[in-house]
Amino acid sequence: MRIQQYLSEGYSATHLKELLNTTYNTIRRYAVGDPYKLCRFPQNGARTINIENYREEIIEYLRSNMMIKDIYAKITENGYNGKHTQVKKYCKKLVAKHGIKHSSRKNSVGVVIDKNRKNDVHYISSRDILIFSIYGIFSFGDIFFS
Repeated sequence: MRIQQYLSEGYSATHLKELLNTTYNTIRRYAVGDPYKLCRFPQNGARTINIENYREEIIEYLRSNMMIKDIYAKITENGYNGKHTQVKKYCKKLVAKHGIKHSSRKNSVGVVIDKNRKNDVHYISSRDILIFSIYGIFSFGDIFFS
């Protein structure tokens, strides 16, 4: 929190590095992340932060049907520095455990695609085209169009 305060007062990152006796990477990390969440985790060179600390946020994002890559981006903004694969596995576990209805598959328009729903598709055969060109009638089973 002091780092963000000093940066807002106009101190440079290199000056803060010397003033606080820390590294430039630490200054950069605390400048953009939520300082309260960052302070809860050890920063002693560990690669990942315990993803359980972001559990409530992730559940909220899953319930709003946010894509997993977007969830990863959001929690990374808040200080998470783990890998995307870990987030994917954790999200899958939460969806199964809490029975969350989540489908991260979307089409190009942004509409959610339910992979369990069978699409009601009618294919046009060459016979249908021939009948339409001769009689002007097009049929889908019992339904006729003219």
